[in-house]
Amino acid sequence: MLGIAAQESNMWQAARSAVPGVTANPLIGNYYGIDYYNDSESDDWSINWSDADCGYGITQVTDGMRLQGREKPGETALPYDKQRAVALDFAANIAAGLRILQTKWNETHQAGLVVNNGDPSKIENWFFAVWAYNSGFYPNNGSGAWGVGWLNNPVNPRYPANRDPFLEFSYSDAAHPQDWPYPEKVLGWAGHPIESIETPGNVVAGYRPAWWNGDATTGPLNRQAVKPPVNQFCDSSNQCEPGAQHLPTDPDVVGEPAGPCAHQNSAGQYDLKCWYHQASTWKPDCSYSCGNELLRFDPGYAYQEDATSYAPNCTLAGLPNGALVIDDVADDVPSVRPNCGHPWANAGTFTLSYKSDASGYYPGKVDTHQIGGGFGGHFWFTHTRKQFDELGKLEVNATWRLSQAHTGPMQVLVALPDHGAHTNLATYTVRTSRGDRQRVVRQPGDTNRWVSLGTFLFDGVPEVSVTSVTPDGNGEQDIAFDALAFVPITGTFHEESVEAVAVFDEDQNIDTAAPGSWLGGPLSNRQALYDWALSRANAVLGMPDCDSTVGDCLLPATKQAVQAWREQVLAAGTDTVTHPDGNSIARWIGFANSYLDRPMSDQRPASFDDDGRYKIRTKATVSFVTDNVGKIVPGSEWTVYENRTGDTHLPQFVLDLLRALADDYRVWGVTEPDLSYQMPNLNAHDGAWTSVDPMVNGVLPGRAYSYSGKAPALTTYAGDTSDVAADCVAALTVAGGSIGYRPMLSQSGPVDAMQAFSDKLYGDSRIARPVADLVEDIRELFFDNGPAIGAESSLFNAAPPIWQELNFRACADGSIRPVSDIPILRASWMPDQYLYHNSKAMDAAGNYSGSSAPVLKGDFNNFSKIPLPGDSPYNQCGPASGRYGNPWNIALLDPPGVDPSPARFCLDPNLASDPSHSSP
Repeated sequence: MLGIAAQESNMWQAARSAVPGVTANPLIGNYYGIDYYNDSESDDWSINWSDADCGYGITQVTDGMRLQGREKPGETALPYDKQRAVALDFAANIAAGLRILQTKWNETHQAGLVVNNGDPSKIENWFFAVWAYNSGFYPNNGSGAWGVGWLNNPVNPRYPANRDPFLEFSYSDAAHPQDWPYPEKVLGWAGHPIESIETPGNVVAGYRPAWWNGDATTGPLNRQAVKPPVNQFCDSSNQCEPGAQHLPTDPDVVGEPAGPCAHQNSAGQYDLKCWYHQASTWKPDCSYSCGNELLRFDPGYAYQEDATSYAPNCTLAGLPNGALVIDDVADDVPSVRPNCGHPWANAGTFTLSYKSDASGYYPGKVDTHQIGGGFGGHFWFTHTRKQFDELGKLEVNATWRLSQAHTGPMQVLVALPDHGAHTNLATYTVRTSRGDRQRVVRQPGDTNRWVSLGTFLFDGVPEVSVTSVTPDGNGEQDIAFDALAFVPITGTFHEESVEAVAVFDEDQNIDTAAPGSWLGGPLSNRQALYDWALSRANAVLGMPDCDSTVGDCLLPATKQAVQAWREQVLAAGTDTVTHPDGNSIARWIGFANSYLDRPMSDQRPASFDDDGRYKIRTKATVSFVTDNVGKIVPGSEWTVYENRTGDTHLPQFVLDLLRALADDYRVWGVTEPDLSYQMPNLNAHDGAWTSVDPMVNGVLPGRAYSYSGKAPALTTYAGDTSDVAADCVAALTVAGGSIGYRPMLSQSGPVDAMQAFSDKLYGDSRIARPVADLVEDIRELFFDNGPAIGAESSLFNAAPPIWQELNFRACADGSIRPVSDIPILRASWMPDQYLYHNSKAMDAAGNYSGSSAPVLKGDFNNFSKIPLPGDSPYNQCGPASGRYGNPWNIALLDPPGVDPSPARFCLDPNLASDPSHSSP
């Protein structure tokens, strides 16, 4: 019986999401009728009610568990109270399973299916009963085949004939149980207990194993012989022919493997009805060599108390006075956790919503579960996924809506449980009078707790929602939906934002600090780059047009691409200012943003929302409430820190040339290189993986490194710390990342593809040498990740980070003020930095500037320095470092794929990030 419980359910009465001592849904075999075991994953969320399996709990009781009126043929539904007992009470479930097993023993034994000596105290002698427990017993009705079915016959070719006894030599057998028939698995579990969680973090043997007579040698041999010989139940009595190969042809069994079953239906089709119905012995000395039970609980043993794990929060502890609570279940739903009270009344409604599939079903419900934990002894959870995973049909949204309108500020708090909540990117949307506000919350924790989303201004019925869609969702991390609380605050709501946006201007001087620079060769200065470009372009264009010849001649698409590049180079020249708008030397090499990306006024341009039109941006939004005398209400302060790293673009001439070469030389097997790759933390440091294909649009997303943000601090106008008479909220954040070349160079896909492309050109004598030379130069400039930077390796392997640090106070009078005499914005040497207060340009002291000019100009010369001078962009920045160093202590020789954590504030590298009052 214990072996059956292990095989059927891992000895679980509740769903696998619950540990002992926590309540959850009952474990149900296949409630939604999903075919998990076919060869396709495309239908793993397709609901098919006609195939629903109503197997419940530890022993997976199925018969009698369908609702009255929905029984299968020959089934009688149990009374509803007994169905509930089987589903909800493990003792009742075990009793029901034991009755089924007893019935199977009696059925098979009375029909003459006796094993060995028939003694029910011996483990092996239950083989037929266990066989029938799983696949049923077909009684002799005089119509032909009868007995125990073919599926679990040890000779069935589904199972490897040379298999060892289940679990006898390795617990890894449990990873592929389909290689054993059901009775062999159950008898294997009887002698080799399953490991079970007793309490969180504590794994124990699930039960005492059966035992076999014998010494150190014969005892294990007797145990191993629990597995009968493969052909034990294959003989003429059931029309089974050992060693024969009959291919099943009955339509009901087509697709099953060929094997020894020779039974045919009336149409002459092999139908696998070699049902066994004879007594059988493989242990003639069963009284000695068969296995024996070990009773752990003798009759009269005291009932063990229920375990208690992850105790719920059944009080209003952690909530401010006056909190309006909306739980995730209605008031009339009692807690199933003992002694869990209900000292609140729901102040609104909680709803879960789902997306329907093509059949009108809601697959998201399949992956929605409930746990008896958290606030009030109940929360829901599902698993996070990306927006378009499974066509979006598994998306789950939870919404809390207050039952009454409210005008004014309110704090919003969400209840998070002490387990069953894993995602770091739970995105809550708060619908406020100023539009939707999003808060990203890290849900994991080891206590039941209330977490503030901040203070918001409402004018209507407050509503908050959260979605199971996250940038890094992969179906593995839990997201929990528990209670939410609104706390009214009397006063005036304030919300102030400060944002820094960096743009690489096309007029930027790109001369480096060569020879003391991480850049060199053609990239050492404008003249060197100009000379290289003209030299390579002229060498290609100096060849004659191809006619019927091959070799050093010029094909039309290549000629057009190189001519266009040469014209661009000549027009741009080397002057940083005197050049056509949109065509500077910094622009054609792909370093710079377009002149169209410069702000044209003191208003933040909407184009800064486009990752292709800036390099990095960092934003801090501060909110708080002031009382009737203008002082900040303690606890109402909040900061939200946001940041992104923009895109790098391959030079247009590179894309044009690669495409032209593929067009011209396709007949000789030249195709566009596959430069695609996948990486996490591109554009945003959120753990999400991004697929990139630069040949489509030239985009190389920049890599966002980890950011740091400090919890808000209350101060007076003078800058003194004050918790009771505060006028300002201080905020501090640092963020940034690297240009897109550096992360791309850490990926073998584009690096190897470009190497193969260059080798292909060099290896074919029909392709012009100047063309191959130009491609190899491009490869070494942009795609070579060799170990020696600068020696036939891309210099961008060592590209230093760019970063921004915002340090300011947002005050009750609407001003933005520095902290002490430190500038509001500190940043790396590159590129130009624009600074905004509520989307209007301001200077580094916090005053509205009325200007479209940057507050800090990029300095490529200093940015290019290697770490010998003190003002290089490498190693740790510090409080007196100005614009050099970086918040991640990235050094010159760090690998290109570096993804450091955490960021340290340049203001104070010893000051750790404190996210307790902020979100990404």
